[in-house]
Amino acid sequence: MPRRVILTLILAGFFISISHPQVNAASTPNPKKSSSKKLFLWKIHPRTGLQNSYILGSIHLLKPEFFPLHETIEKAFSDSSILAVETLASPEERVATTMKKGIYIAGDPRSLKDQTSEKTYRLLTGKLKTFGMDIGLFAKFKPWYMAQTISVINIMKRGFQPGYGIDVYFIDKAKEKKEIIALEKLDEQVDFYDTLPQEVNEAYLLSVLKQETPDDGIEQIAGAWLKGDAKKMNRILVHGMKNSPALKIIYEKLVYERNRNMADRIAAHLKTAHKSFFFIVGATHLVGKRGIIRLLMDKGFPVDQL
Repeated sequence: MPRRVILTLILAGFFISISHPQVNAASTPNPKKSSSKKLFLWKIHPRTGLQNSYILGSIHLLKPEFFPLHETIEKAFSDSSILAVETLASPEERVATTMKKGIYIAGDPRSLKDQTSEKTYRLLTGKLKTFGMDIGLFAKFKPWYMAQTISVINIMKRGFQPGYGIDVYFIDKAKEKKEIIALEKLDEQVDFYDTLPQEVNEAYLLSVLKQETPDDGIEQIAGAWLKGDAKKMNRILVHGMKNSPALKIIYEKLVYERNRNMADRIAAHLKTAHKSFFFIVGATHLVGKRGIIRLLMDKGFPVDQL
């Protein structure tokens, strides 16, 4: 992986966002995509006087071969007036915000080494060596920021690219054509990570380092997304929690708490606006009994998977 790309990841962490490469969305869709029984797309049926809206699960890093997207997804986007995504910020804003939260500031005596156990630090040192990187470069990283950096590098080594993220793709398409709004503030999203208890913070990093096949998860998630398999997506989500109390805490805060917040905001938009929305949130936020789809249904919104 080119050093420039790695350094960009170090600065931007998991929140990296770059311009989407040119994708010919009008091309004839891949037959395998067209024959899928389900999509990771749901229609939210209108209440009296309101229009249909849609909610699409996103994967923030994908491969070029996932495009063009299914024609039903493209039509739902085309028919909608407003694009609503998780966060809306420039790459520069994302880098600045994540660095501010994810790196111990000058004068702060804390360091990555003294905020992790000897075992975790040793595993991390070995992992970075496999990337051809020295741990000294990350001396002031917080454990959660280090975990995100490792995860993104692992994912990109499998050919997944942030420039092909579903949300980035549609934001580019919507520019100067549709109104674009955000469901979360960037500061708010980063704070979910930065307020993790210290012991949970380290456990998050350790869980990333101890994965026997650290990059297979993205392959499974992408496969479930392509088939519209919400049940499998949920199984992937909860699998990591079974044997890790720390991961349960992380998921409660980073997934389920955010699910409740975003569902409330989506519902508020649907109740007040006489326009059609195209919502895009991370695919794992939509699934399961505590996912956004179920929460919207509990609020009285009929929702059907397409």
